[in-house]
Amino acid sequence: MPSSLAQSKRQLPWRLGWHLFAESAVPVFGAIAILSTTCLLLAVFDDLPDFQGSSISIGTELLYFLARALDPIETIFPFAAFLGVSFMTIVKGKNSELTAIRAAGLSLFVTALPVWLLCLALCGTEMYLTEVVRPAANRYAEQVRNDLESHKQARKQLDAKVKAEVERQLRARQENEASAPEDAQATRKTLERSVRETLEQAEKNAGASQKASSALHSLTYYNAQSRTEWFFADFRTDAPSQGVVIWKFDENGRMLSRDTAFQAEYDATTRNWRLTGGEGTQFDYPDGVELPQQTAVIRRDVSVDTVLPYSDTPQEIELLHHQPDALNLNGLLAMLRFTERLPLARRHFVKTMVVYRFFYPFSTLIAGLLGFALTLTQGRKSAIPGFVLAAVLLMVYYSMAQQAVVLGRSGILPAFVAGAVPTILALAGTLFLAWKRQ
Repeated sequence: MPSSLAQSKRQLPWRLGWHLFAESAVPVFGAIAILSTTCLLLAVFDDLPDFQGSSISIGTELLYFLARALDPIETIFPFAAFLGVSFMTIVKGKNSELTAIRAAGLSLFVTALPVWLLCLALCGTEMYLTEVVRPAANRYAEQVRNDLESHKQARKQLDAKVKAEVERQLRARQENEASAPEDAQATRKTLERSVRETLEQAEKNAGASQKASSALHSLTYYNAQSRTEWFFADFRTDAPSQGVVIWKFDENGRMLSRDTAFQAEYDATTRNWRLTGGEGTQFDYPDGVELPQQTAVIRRDVSVDTVLPYSDTPQEIELLHHQPDALNLNGLLAMLRFTERLPLARRHFVKTMVVYRFFYPFSTLIAGLLGFALTLTQGRKSAIPGFVLAAVLLMVYYSMAQQAVVLGRSGILPAFVAGAVPTILALAGTLFLAWKRQ
């Protein structure tokens, strides 16, 4: 009998802890569902008018709005944890259940260990969604937006063609007829409908080539190591790029040369770029002259390729031209391998974002600890002032973390200090506060 009583005492904290876990999990996931639904509705109200009259399917629209709902995921999880844990603490405190746990000689902080495990699981889920799911969703949403914009442009061009063709045919009819038709408006509508159907069918037949051309995009890239700036009118990673300009600068930022080409292709065997057509221009700066002076212009024949000794691969160029805050953690770590090619400001930015992406998911645990600590009350005191203070402190932490990132990307603060220290200090402070107020 004594042994069973001792075993029950040992199991009591875990039973109470899992009870607190169950009571906090429901409001946490409920808050995630409500906040996510709100973001989804805002995305629908914001972008739904753009889909009116387009040929994009309902399924594509639905996936697009679901992808858009992932944009504020870094804010949803911390506030959901804060609201859920605060709600659990306030309800349990109001029902005197937390007082009973204290009276039994148990630590509230230790008893609530399953709740902290829930917050850590949310941290991992947030990091997975942010680094894996959201980048894929953003690429899909960007593709849909490009298709939508292409459809709008094609619609405008079609309307202009229909109007011009209808006007031409009406003028031809008026010239051949002695008098105008009795119902000119009805004739115009019938003719416009016929012309539109004909042109739509012609464009549908040529749709494949139009879709291929819409995939082309321009790109600008700067290599600080070789001091070269690149511009591609139509950049491709798996085919020759079209319309290329390469500027070469000295250590003082003065332009030394400019190479243009109709087409450029990277040769992986020799690790060089082959330019087709275009011209090469050399510049010099005589004594006392600040503006570049042309010293030589070489025009290249289309049938002759010019080799430039630049080892930047198309894949590396595509990676390094991105803004660091637009990349996930894998992209940032890949960009770190080419830090010598990045300008100093971009280098600070990348390092700061790498550290920030590692540590910021712990904000969900910080929010849960903060909501737990400041909504604990003694006696009949109201928990509302503590809840409001916790919400204010959470906003202060978020603001400080963002300001530190800004200072880190500009080089004022070291990368680790800017990306990690605000989260480390906030986590240590909330752990201490929760332990003291238990």
